[in-house]
Amino acid sequence: MTAAAPAGVPGRPLDIAHAVRFLASDEAAHVHGTVLDVDGGIVAARVG
Repeated sequence: MTAAAPAGVPGRPLDIAHAVRFLASDEAAHVHGTVLDVDGGIVAARVG
């Protein structure tokens, strides 16, 4: 699965934690109704 990711490295629990911390912060005050894929770019690289 790592080979398919544009990031080229496996995801870590810390990567998810950083995303959660951002979404819970004031910096994400204008983020509404979205999906944040923390997957190393796998979803963005899919074709079709």
